[in-house]
Amino acid sequence: MCYYKEKATGLLEAVDHLLVFERQVHSRSEMLALVEEITGWPRQKVESFVIFKPLNPKVEMISSSSIRRYLVTLLEMVPLEILQSVVQDCDLVAFYRSLYAVEDVQKAIVSTRPILEAIKENPPPL
Repeated sequence: MCYYKEKATGLLEAVDHLLVFERQVHSRSEMLALVEEITGWPRQKVESFVIFKPLNPKVEMISSSSIRRYLVTLLEMVPLEILQSVVQDCDLVAFYRSLYAVEDVQKAIVSTRPILEAIKENPPPL
């Protein structure tokens, strides 16, 4: 197990901060204590290193594994450049959300998959 602590500490030393998305499952003090135990760093360093980002209660129960799966699925159907353009435009995201219910979006994803795959294989020039 020491190998994993050393490897984790090495990875953490290679970044500026650790971003923790807060859920109701663990308290901040538990998370700080875990990082402190793994790295052996003093508490003050850990507290300045870890950044907590509270999650909206509506999404905090969605597992990170599910989110990764959803993103991979979406990226298989829509080119990254298009997703980035849409996500960066808050007004466009709000507009899209106002247009469709979740069920409608799911049906549309299934029905447009062949078209989106064709676009991915032969993207139009930007």
